[in-house]
Amino acid sequence: MKKCPCYHMNKLRVRGSASVHLEDVLENTLNRININAQVSITLNLTRLIVNFKRVILQAIVLRTAYSTLKGQLVRSIMYPKPVDFRFTKDLFKFILFLACISGLGFIYTIIVMIMRGNTIRRIVVRSLDIITITVPPALPAAMSVGIINAQLRLKKKEIFCISPSTINTCGAINVVCFDKTGTLTEDGLDFHVVRPVKSTKIENVEENIEKDSIDFMGELTELTSREGLPFDGDLVKAIATCHSLTRINGVLHGDPLDLILFQKTGWTMEEGAGDIEEETQRFDNVQPSIIKPTDDKEAEYSVIRQFTFSSSLQRMSVIVFDPREDRPDNMMLYSKGSPEMILSLCNPATVPEDYLSHVNAYAQHGFRLIAVARRPLDMNFNKASKVKRDAVECDLELLGLIVMENRVKPVTLGVINQLNRANIRTVMVTGDNLLTGLSVARECGIIRPSKRAFLVEHVAGEVDDMVNLTRLHLLLLPLFSRYRHLMMSLRRCIYQFFQIISQDLTLQMFF
Repeated sequence: MKKCPCYHMNKLRVRGSASVHLEDVLENTLNRININAQVSITLNLTRLIVNFKRVILQAIVLRTAYSTLKGQLVRSIMYPKPVDFRFTKDLFKFILFLACISGLGFIYTIIVMIMRGNTIRRIVVRSLDIITITVPPALPAAMSVGIINAQLRLKKKEIFCISPSTINTCGAINVVCFDKTGTLTEDGLDFHVVRPVKSTKIENVEENIEKDSIDFMGELTELTSREGLPFDGDLVKAIATCHSLTRINGVLHGDPLDLILFQKTGWTMEEGAGDIEEETQRFDNVQPSIIKPTDDKEAEYSVIRQFTFSSSLQRMSVIVFDPREDRPDNMMLYSKGSPEMILSLCNPATVPEDYLSHVNAYAQHGFRLIAVARRPLDMNFNKASKVKRDAVECDLELLGLIVMENRVKPVTLGVINQLNRANIRTVMVTGDNLLTGLSVARECGIIRPSKRAFLVEHVAGEVDDMVNLTRLHLLLLPLFSRYRHLMMSLRRCIYQFFQIISQDLTLQMFF
């Protein structure tokens, strides 16, 4: 056996087969998260609350830096795109057109004055004078002085403009649009009254309709104190349970409207959390929230399922279970939303005949209305947690109306009056009831009290000559408004130009 020489080295080469490793198939966890769903996306600095302490959360970062909405806003401020104003383009086109006319006048003046035998100095001075009259050389300087003066006046009002060229464009604004809630009116809503439905329990529904026993209460039930609440009514149960409130560090958080209504009921909410044994297991369903009235210690209501509010659906719903019920499959659905949407989902036999008249009466005074309805459900816990929304939000029983007040801001009237004095048209953009928006518009001065307002309804399948004429007028109105001032200025310039070159006496007045 031969001895091998031994060398001291400070390097080591290891092959892949010699390294210790573990081969396993990686699980595709991306399929668990639907990144296209709005519920699966959380914004920056959003606090995630988990009932189970030992559950490991998994999150995917979708956008960072300038790809986020905040990053795009910062980038647009730091590196603004060159703004292409149509007003500036039209201005340069107009000046170019005047320059062409002045060129023709320049040539015409030279020819006429040469034929009359004038001196060269007189010909040059009067020919150049035609150009300076048509295209004023002091126009850029005058516009710069006006922009600087306007910027200084804005600065005195603590309005800082980083793009002075936009000031001229703002001067051409003739319409200003305002959002109603939070802009013209206060941010929050104040509770006004509640109008429950008064119904006489009769077995035969047809007799109930004939006797006209379904009607709103004659007097308003003001919820200004806890003593005024009908605690045993289903309307109060719906108000106390149908919401999306949650507790964060012991404090209720959620939609301000839901928070105001829940505080008016005086009920309490307890959010369930699993024990140590449940935390180690994976369940599809979390322990429901418990809603309890303060006066009845034995009563409690569990919110089994919650259908969140959707602006397209104009409603939200919850499925509630009462543990005191003998049957475990006796559930109750409470739903609230816009009066028009709830009306379309309710059983006509449960809707009073004067429902729309009450809705319109409150809307005409600027109140915001919320309709509340219910429906008994014959299903167990598992079925209630998996049932589709459309399957249960139908054939509802109307419970009543909640009337909220949204006051106009004190500064709104002064701002609207100032815009009206400047002949700037003001428009209110809102998704509320038309009559509510009309009332707020009259209160803040967008619609003057002496003016009449008309509500136009579209009837499907009926298109007459008046509708076609209105469409043509709406199409031509922006085009006419855009070029009206340009054509009037052009007509005046052409008239003055021909008046100058028609008589030699007119030329004498400029010297």
